[in-house]
Amino acid sequence: MKKTLLAALATAATAITLSSGAAFADTTGSTWRPHGSAGPKVYRQHNRYRHAHVAPRVVVRPPTPVEISAANLAALKRVVYSDGRVTLIEKIKLGVAERRHSALVRSYY
Repeated sequence: MKKTLLAALATAATAITLSSGAAFADTTGSTWRPHGSAGPKVYRQHNRYRHAHVAPRVVVRPPTPVEISAANLAALKRVVYSDGRVTLIEKIKLGVAERRHSALVRSYY
């Protein structure tokens, strides 16, 4: 009787283990997709998840002097043309800024 009881317990434990999926679990390097096949592949690492794809790093470079001069010229033009009237002083300032910018562009290229 004791032998059959142990055999029954062993069979029940085996059935529970197989049905729970614990026997088929891959503990290292297992991958799964969280939202079906459309989601990104996720890797298990130390109880934390890391996505397979990494967002590209944004490289920020300082603006060149030509870009700064062009931005200043555009800002001056916005101010000059904002009210619809261009005075003599504004024309002079605009001409000086345009000549300065064109000279800078010529020196760079």
